[in-house]
Amino acid sequence: MKVHTIFVEPANYTQDLIEHVYRKQTIGYSFLYSNSIATNETKILDSAQHLFDQQGFFKNISFLWNCTKVNDLMIINGYNHLVFMWLWVFSQLNNCHVGIESDTPYYPSHGLKKVIKATYLKLIFANKKILGLPGGKGSHRDLFLNYGMDKERIFFMPMMVDNEKYKRVPQTTDLLQAPLNFIFVGRLVEEKNPVLLVKAFKNVLQTGLIANLTIVGEGNCSEELIKLSVGNPNIKLLGKKFGTDLLKQYHKANVLVLPSAFEPWGLVVNEAMAAGLPVLCSSAVGAAYDLVIQPDTGWVFTANNEAELTDKLIEIINHPLQIEEKAKRGQDFILNYWNYDLYTECLNQILAYAKRN
Repeated sequence: MKVHTIFVEPANYTQDLIEHVYRKQTIGYSFLYSNSIATNETKILDSAQHLFDQQGFFKNISFLWNCTKVNDLMIINGYNHLVFMWLWVFSQLNNCHVGIESDTPYYPSHGLKKVIKATYLKLIFANKKILGLPGGKGSHRDLFLNYGMDKERIFFMPMMVDNEKYKRVPQTTDLLQAPLNFIFVGRLVEEKNPVLLVKAFKNVLQTGLIANLTIVGEGNCSEELIKLSVGNPNIKLLGKKFGTDLLKQYHKANVLVLPSAFEPWGLVVNEAMAAGLPVLCSSAVGAAYDLVIQPDTGWVFTANNEAELTDKLIEIINHPLQIEEKAKRGQDFILNYWNYDLYTECLNQILAYAKRN
């Protein structure tokens, strides 16, 4: 059985996934974009079969046509771009299965947008050759169900990082006696809500409690964050960090905070849990259901609620023993269950279905 995957970009987690799963399964792959803000390495591009952003329209169309002729299954990230639309059309003509890998949860839409989205997705999802590959088991799966895809064509395909890369010895009570170090990792943009985090953290400091906040990343909120944190030695903005530099920051921290107003998944949650950190995230973070709430590996606050975030931070500082408990539970869960073995098992189920049908 021949399979090809079209990834969005050569981000770190994508490169690790290719190395640990796709190459072992001899699955070919290509990229929509040859650059990524989520990595400083692009070696994986050398073995890609196609880079869409480096080719013209007709070469891209020809590549997609040939892919659907020679492959039994195509896996593609997302469904709302032109490459997918062409792939969908060609797959019908060449009798090729297409698996839509999605990290997008189900969000009810309204008005004209609701009508357009429902019409488009129901048309796509109705086809028996289209498979849904949600990255989580909750609202991510609901996206496919709510727009009409049959349950038997929906296959869990977990959002994944290389856990072993981030792994460290779990925190102990002794390490939690000093001022706690909260860490944010991500782009400093409005949807990630770093400004809300800094405001809430300053509220905490005003109560007389002592803690530290480390912010890793860059973006258009940087200037505002600098102004908010100026003169405050408890808040550090470190800019972008990759590889071992990022690992060092995770290993210095006690709790990851992800306060996003919009976050389809949030792979930093995976990274932090593997590094032995519990997670404080907003209800808008897609990973909250699968990685935080159910395995009880952290805390969730209502998105955009500064007062509730402040209260959660205060609760954590005042009850540090929770950190050790949730960190151990989270690391056990991510290392022993949410790993590449699980991903490979899920991928094999998809391949078996496509082979049968």
